[in-house]
Amino acid sequence: MMLAACGGSGGSGSSLPSVSNSPAAGQKLGLTLSGPVPAFRTASAARKAQTSSLSVTVSYNGATVATGTLDGNGFAELTFTQAVPAGATVTVTVGTNPPIVATLTLASGVSATAVDIVYSGGPTPTITVTSAADANGDGHVDSNDPEQQTSTEDPNNGDDHSINTSGGTLPSDLPIAITVCGTTTITVAPAANAPRGMGLHFEEKVHDSDTNAQFEYQTSSFTAPLNFPYLSSAARIHIQVEINGNESLEIEAPIGSITGPSSASPSPSPTASSCPSPMPAPSSSPEPSESPQPTPSPTTSASPTASASPTASASPTASATP
Repeated sequence: MMLAACGGSGGSGSSLPSVSNSPAAGQKLGLTLSGPVPAFRTASAARKAQTSSLSVTVSYNGATVATGTLDGNGFAELTFTQAVPAGATVTVTVGTNPPIVATLTLASGVSATAVDIVYSGGPTPTITVTSAADANGDGHVDSNDPEQQTSTEDPNNGDDHSINTSGGTLPSDLPIAITVCGTTTITVAPAANAPRGMGLHFEEKVHDSDTNAQFEYQTSSFTAPLNFPYLSSAARIHIQVEINGNESLEIEAPIGSITGPSSASPSPSPTASSCPSPMPAPSSSPEPSESPQPTPSPTTSASPTASASPTASASPTASATP
């Protein structure tokens, strides 16, 4: 996923003190690996010896930026030797036979990140990756650490299946790209390397458990950028990506993870000048046009219509009084 700003600021909605996003060496990553990892399936004493020999490599854009080894408790604290921007997505590789590969985003508010990786076996192995800004610098994810993000990933390549975050930056290697235009519009587009056959379900809501979203849009043919109004009354977004009808990725995140902090109150309806890329226009057709036309002004016919109970449809609908 690519995050960009258009007339506004992007990044984290975290309450941490702001830091420069310019690259800086010396960042720290505390990592803990647990679960029935194939390399751990030994007796306790042998496990400690074997665990401590497992190498850990952190890479950014294909370059190695930190290395180390796990101790007998499956823990390692690494110091970056090369500059990496705050909030960047990095790849962590543990062991070699076979390796466990995880992806995570570095903290954007402090120069230390903690991550817990829990391996789950079964017919289809997965890893649960929980990362956070390491506020107290102990290398472990604590319950009060900000920017907490939990994802379920494929241990073979670190591909995300689901992401739930309380703040911080979303990963940059997802099959969708997000662009923020001012304080009015969120644009979701297929990433450059996105597979064919994608569908998209986009919601803005107050809580993850809300059954009636304040804004909802769904299409089974996601082939071009789509614009959505940024509702000031919604606190969370919920995105589901399907590939050939099968769910591939689910994202639950605060809107601040996409839009960044803003003192302005966002408008419920975008204008063509605030975000010139196409937006889905109300239509009776079952699917949006692959080349939706931009609208010159937020009129009734050019912006999502008011509805007491928004439902999934080919055209975005949002409640007039969320």
